[in-house]
Amino acid sequence: MIIDRIDNAGLYAKLGEGIAKALAYLRETDFAGKEPGRYDIDGNLVFAHLQKFTLRPQSEGKWEAHRNYIDVHYIISGKERIAYAPVGSLEVYREYDEDGDFVLLRGGGSTNVVTATNTIVAAPGTFLVFRPEDAHMVGITVDTPKPVRKVVVKVAHTQ
Repeated sequence: MIIDRIDNAGLYAKLGEGIAKALAYLRETDFAGKEPGRYDIDGNLVFAHLQKFTLRPQSEGKWEAHRNYIDVHYIISGKERIAYAPVGSLEVYREYDEDGDFVLLRGGGSTNVVTATNTIVAAPGTFLVFRPEDAHMVGITVDTPKPVRKVVVKVAHTQ
């Protein structure tokens, strides 16, 4: 997993062509007038989902992981708490869904409790990269439920 500011995105271009395309898109795109939905960057190899939603309590969150895509999350507005843990430290809750490319997991990660050591509060301008071995729980409120706008860029794992 990687956490950084979009200003530093150039440091990660060597991670692969798909990651470089995703970060360039996030750095260069003005999301102010864009509506939620899918935006193609490189067909099914690299594409973005612009999202707007209200955060929820952590007790309502679900761990997820992907096999075929790397997720690059970018916060446009609001603050979102995001938890992360190694996939191997969690147990499968819902079997892998090939069409949606996700598996739902449960547990508290390597410490059996979601603590400050495996959560982050992502503010506007923050991006996070989750590889297939990185489980993540997103959409968690920081203090009270508030709206968030974010982009999740999906990068084919082969890119």
